[in-house]
Amino acid sequence: MRFIALFLFISLTSQCLSQGSFYSTIDTDTIFSDGYLKFSIIQENGPGFKLLNTDLKDFKIAQGPSQFRRSHNSNGQRFQANGLEYFLKPKKSGKLKIGKVDIDVNGQKFSSQEKQVFVIPKSKRKKSLPTYVTAETLDSTIYIGQQAVLRCNSYLNPKDKDYAPKDYYNLDLSEFYYQIQKNYAKKPVKRIVDFREQYFLNDKTISLFPKSTGEFVVGPYNTFLETRFFRRASGKLTSNAVKFEVKELPPAPNDFIGAVGNYTLSAAVNNSSVKTDESLTLTIVLRGDGDPKLIKAPKIEVPDAIEIYDASLVSENSFVEKGRIVYTLTYEYLLIPKSRGNFALRPSTVVFNPILETYDTLTTDIIQFQSFRGAKSKNQSVTQYSEREDQIIGPLENISISKQGRGIYDTFLFWIPIAVLLMAFPILWIIQYINKKKANIDPERIKYEKAKSLALDRLNKAKTHLDSNNSRAFFDAISKAIFGYASDKLKVPSAQLNSTNINAKLNSLQLSNQVQDSLNQILEACELALFAGTNQSNKMSEIYNQSLNTLEEIEHQLYLHK
Repeated sequence: MRFIALFLFISLTSQCLSQGSFYSTIDTDTIFSDGYLKFSIIQENGPGFKLLNTDLKDFKIAQGPSQFRRSHNSNGQRFQANGLEYFLKPKKSGKLKIGKVDIDVNGQKFSSQEKQVFVIPKSKRKKSLPTYVTAETLDSTIYIGQQAVLRCNSYLNPKDKDYAPKDYYNLDLSEFYYQIQKNYAKKPVKRIVDFREQYFLNDKTISLFPKSTGEFVVGPYNTFLETRFFRRASGKLTSNAVKFEVKELPPAPNDFIGAVGNYTLSAAVNNSSVKTDESLTLTIVLRGDGDPKLIKAPKIEVPDAIEIYDASLVSENSFVEKGRIVYTLTYEYLLIPKSRGNFALRPSTVVFNPILETYDTLTTDIIQFQSFRGAKSKNQSVTQYSEREDQIIGPLENISISKQGRGIYDTFLFWIPIAVLLMAFPILWIIQYINKKKANIDPERIKYEKAKSLALDRLNKAKTHLDSNNSRAFFDAISKAIFGYASDKLKVPSAQLNSTNINAKLNSLQLSNQVQDSLNQILEACELALFAGTNQSNKMSEIYNQSLNTLEEIEHQLYLHK
């Protein structure tokens, strides 16, 4: 019975997914009685639909229905939308209703929700305000490491609704690392505020990460309005200035990893069972909206029966969620059980919550795995062979020596197998020694030996981005190649990967100043491109060649200092 229920659930789920999602929208919920409303019926990622019914009795249809088909990408997913659009004029003032919409998709009926529209008599209309621009934030007081969001907004007079700001002058963000969010909503939204009609446009949203504590002023900035045909609608527009206060964090506990913001923590292992002579990979995913440059890898507590190696940052991704850039940092830890048993881990870490102004301990779900004794374990006990009854040799009876002739020990055939066995023992011992050495290879040694090849692989990826002129992806690949090499070859811990610590390591290894200067130039170019928003595309070819030459020079000098 359970299998039938499961089959029906999977079938219904697949069928629903194949129909896509369906909903209706309006471009504003408040209009004047002489205004117009855009009403859309939308199906996303579906096969198309047949309109069955829609209740528009409170409105006159000024235009429509007209068909449309659009597509867009969001957070790595592609959405294909098709539907119908109406332009509606209200028949009266007051609270009006657009009823639910019914459609048919491959024989199935779907319905949307009702919409409420408030219609204001045109006699109450006030003169619209002139067009102006503002710099706005909800994060005027923040902590070091916290993300602040700056929004450059335009409030347009109805006559300017088809225009948008072009360029931003005098917008000084030098006290912050910043990243401009991708904004796909480039069409203004109609609003009525205090009986005045205007159009609102969020033209630019910028995530800011402070470099230091103190008080900083951003803006004002200057701009002007322009259409896509380069026709100006206004003279210079000047925004207000925004003041930020950046505070120092309170005294932190020892296990604080530098994450400031809204964070979650999750964990998983790549296998539920492992042998004592094998390794297990623990993956930790930290997700939040703080400055990723300040974050150290979480320190994971494990039982004494488990050996754990330093974390490796394997990926860093970002996307926009609820108006903020959210970063996902994925770390991998190598675990090697030293004895058999059942283990339960619950990784945790400490972050700072700027809303509550407290340090929070994040914990994951309990992770369980089992360890079995491996064939090559150092602690493996000797297995005793059981004897079979038919192999037991009984006592010799009634043996008489008839004559003292040549015994079996004097024959050539007796000594041949013994000689072969004696020659085989050294060979078997050598084979066993080699296998044992392979089983006990230090994972850190493996990473050390493969550091150069891994760095070259990453530089090859950078070369593909260079050829396609993808500046951000190029500098991201270069940065990962340099930091990965420093972690694996120079043995700089992942949590301490920065130019200062790498230079200190190069000094301790007695490498030349020229190597250090070259490495600093590469890392500085990457930082400017990735975090300061500076255009470094004209240096891509130079940085690529410099990275190759610098790695080769480090390898050469390390060889000479052996």
